[in-house]
Amino acid sequence: SRIMHNNYLRRFLRGRVEDDASVKKILQAMNCDTSGRKYAVMLFYVRDYTALFADDKTIGDEQRIDLVNFIIENIASELIEGSYQCFMVESEDMMAALVSADEKEKNAEIENRLIAHGNEFLSAIDENFNISCCISISLVTNSCFDIPEAYRQAVDAMEYACLLYTSDAADD
Repeated sequence: SRIMHNNYLRRFLRGRVEDDASVKKILQAMNCDTSGRKYAVMLFYVRDYTALFADDKTIGDEQRIDLVNFIIENIASELIEGSYQCFMVESEDMMAALVSADEKEKNAEIENRLIAHGNEFLSAIDENFNISCCISISLVTNSCFDIPEAYRQAVDAMEYACLLYTSDAADD
């Protein structure tokens, strides 16, 4: 079921699954091929979504966050899936995308395409929904067993980006 896959993917990204056999099994159960693939992780952190709900006082905070995550998941998936396999899950107050690419594609090409998709995403989410987001992207890894490390890279990059954003905002 989708809920079980999401729970497992969340645990796996965070490095809480040690058994290599179950890593391959669950990825294959999610239709994520594990042979001949490269992987990257993209994280989407919402900085501000208040403008989206400015005229609606009837929706509670939890429903707002669920709706924002739903919007992020749909737009990000649609953009990324034009090029790669993409599996989205909420993790640590962010949306995480596990991206699976063909091993024949060069790492730099994958990273550049993900950056381009990220920029398209930021424009779409801002223009259509007045949502301000920050995105981080891990380096490309050649093994499904290195996905948790890619996730940690993306989290570290996101923390750094958020610190920069906070200090820039304080300077204004």
